[in-house]
Amino acid sequence: MTVPFPFSTFDMSIDEAQRLFDIYTRLKVTYSVEVDHEFNLPFASFEIFRSNGLNDKGSVFKINNGHRPFFLCFPDIQDWLRNSRYSPGPSVEFQPWGYYKLKEDYGHILIRTETFLDKIHELINPIELDFEDDKAFSRHFFVVTNDKLKAQLKITNTFRELIKQISLNEIIIEIKRDELLIGDKKVISEDRVFALSEFLNNLSKALY
Repeated sequence: MTVPFPFSTFDMSIDEAQRLFDIYTRLKVTYSVEVDHEFNLPFASFEIFRSNGLNDKGSVFKINNGHRPFFLCFPDIQDWLRNSRYSPGPSVEFQPWGYYKLKEDYGHILIRTETFLDKIHELINPIELDFEDDKAFSRHFFVVTNDKLKAQLKITNTFRELIKQISLNEIIIEIKRDELLIGDKKVISEDRVFALSEFLNNLSKALY
């Protein structure tokens, strides 16, 4: 039987597979795209997946843009914190995540859209890294790190501007040494995937 899609559709519904194929087709209009069967997202090494399990590694697209390549990954994520009250099991869904290999060690940095609860916590226990020269960024994004001096040097104005331009209401970026992961823990959609790809494409050009 001929497989109708050039990527793995294991455990995907027909609608999910078709949606991903539409995204793949649209990506190929803008980028040089290949399905990467060897790349494995280093899932376990990132803190943002601490409450999650990996049901399946999912499809991976490698984007070659003439600079440094980046990856769009679509793992099947188990989330025990979002399980339904009608089911004792985890919520399971395919999510889009972007991965980029940096040239340098950035330490450990977490950047995410700031919430009202973050602002309250910050008043009680100020652990957030603020950028005094970029109040707009600091108002909108919550940043924590294991090395504030290194993070201040690495998260440059150019880097921050690229983050501010991301057209998503919520984002999560985690950097572990020279590995960057970005997503928002939500289901696959064209707008979401293209917002991630645009950020990673611009980042790879800026940091080439």
